[in-house]
Amino acid sequence: MTNNNRLISPLMFYILFYIYFTLGPVLAYYLGFGIYSGIKETYIADAVTVFCIALLGLFVSKIVQSRPSKILVGESSRSKWHVQLVLIALSLVLGLAYLNLMMKIGGASKKSDILDKIGALHYIVMYIAPLLVCIRLSIKRSFTKYDAVIFMAFTWYCLLIGERDFVLIIIPCILTYSLYRKISLTKLGLLLLVCSILFTALSLLRANLEGDSVLEALKAILSQGSNLMIVTNVLRWIEVGYFDFYYGVTYVDSVLSLVQLKQFETIGRLTIWFTEMYGANVRPGAFGFSIEAEAFMNFGYIGVFAFFFCVGSLFRVFWLRAIAGDSLALFISVYASYIAIYAIRGDFNMMLKGIVYGVLAWFFFYSITYGRFIIRKISWER
Repeated sequence: MTNNNRLISPLMFYILFYIYFTLGPVLAYYLGFGIYSGIKETYIADAVTVFCIALLGLFVSKIVQSRPSKILVGESSRSKWHVQLVLIALSLVLGLAYLNLMMKIGGASKKSDILDKIGALHYIVMYIAPLLVCIRLSIKRSFTKYDAVIFMAFTWYCLLIGERDFVLIIIPCILTYSLYRKISLTKLGLLLLVCSILFTALSLLRANLEGDSVLEALKAILSQGSNLMIVTNVLRWIEVGYFDFYYGVTYVDSVLSLVQLKQFETIGRLTIWFTEMYGANVRPGAFGFSIEAEAFMNFGYIGVFAFFFCVGSLFRVFWLRAIAGDSLALFISVYASYIAIYAIRGDFNMMLKGIVYGVLAWFFFYSITYGRFIIRKISWER
């Protein structure tokens, strides 16, 4: 890797998006722009403390310096003809899912109405399309016409329902490309700027730009994500005694949900829990959640630091393995970058399921592609 590319990593992208989603609305508030009605203004300073502790955990995690001396997983053979059959089968499944979505959407125009009609199909598509692209990037290490078709179909669907997360698929592509080609910081900066514009374009189109359109546009750009609203409400509920710290219960629930033992869950999905606690007459889960709010409601400020330190350390370790040539580590790095950024405005359940199911899919696809694995010993130098 070149010196410039040493700055490019999943952790770098995660930090940038985390700052944008959490501190953007805070900046909008201090600039005097209107904020969401649900944000508790008296707790904004405390929420900023939570965000800064999370960022501290991410930055401290960069201290972890490990260099693998050997590759863990190697390729045993070239791709065979049956790989094309797998791709065709997966494409048909995704195509049928898209067709089913279009039939269910009908004349619905609002995002909430569309999601009510399509239900779980929405989340299947939101996970499968990026999953296929990331699997192929980790094994083929190139972006083909097949991937372009998936990306365009995924983008079209996201634009149709008002989702902006199709932009996040660009991140795995940049990460994979940076392993083999030099990327100048200037070009990377311009690309990130374009991504930011694309990410907020839908909000700007939906916004009612009254008065000074430039200021209204700036307000819309800074006010992405509901993390500030979630965190301020959670802080208030804990202070007034609505509930005490959960001491890891939500993380246990996530593991139970992962292995399909939902009947033993204590709280369940935090996106739905928050809607019920907030008492709003909206679709369950409409507000999303906040990954740092979950850490805080379990173990307080210490929990926030510990959780984000672990996230940053895992990003760091797997990316170093990816640099060494480990295909599985490359997949985890690029796919987890998509899932983890997506889950910033969600919960640990979303992150855990996305990554674990993705890794299982990778093992299936890799075994079909190469027939077997070459597992080698790996040593670490600190």
